[in-house]
Amino acid sequence: MNEFCSCERLTHIKVEADFYTDPLWCSICGYNLDIDEFPLRELIKEKLMLWVEKYEDVLGGNFHQSSFEYELNKREYNQVGLELTEEIKKDIGHQYNISFSYV
Repeated sequence: MNEFCSCERLTHIKVEADFYTDPLWCSICGYNLDIDEFPLRELIKEKLMLWVEKYEDVLGGNFHQSSFEYELNKREYNQVGLELTEEIKKDIGHQYNISFSYV
């Protein structure tokens, strides 16, 4: 077991927003990882948490899920998530495989 999750070794991190959680997850066991345990720049941590806060707006907004506004919001939200994932890769990608999970 490693210090982050129940896997023998953390090798793959998934960036995925969810309600009221940090956006880093073990891709193997699904454990929610604490972003403060990783050597990420403070600016990236702040941007990640702001991105997570907007998750409810994207999924819980007053949009019908088949509406144009919903699809546009989702597309924009995913683009920001992809950009943040690239920033995470710069900071810790040499230690882990980093992937992004689309909304």
